[in-house]
Amino acid sequence: MQGLILGGVGALFAWGLMAGVQGFLASLLAQQPEFIKFLTDGMQLTARESLALPLLLLALGGSVGLMGSLFAVRRFSLR
Repeated sequence: MQGLILGGVGALFAWGLMAGVQGFLASLLAQQPEFIKFLTDGMQLTARESLALPLLLLALGGSVGLMGSLFAVRRFSLR
């Protein structure tokens, strides 16, 4: 359970960091010439992608943490 929780916390931290960087880059790109704005128009996330990203990060982080814990416990429980 500890690995699952730590993996989930790590995924939440990663998502928050990504959201912060995306907001920073969006504000930076808003100050650029029109040509650069035209090139970056396709980089906006849809509502579905905005919802799927944190859920996928939580699932992946939780599963990595759980697998790490299971491997660690298995190593000590077989002796």
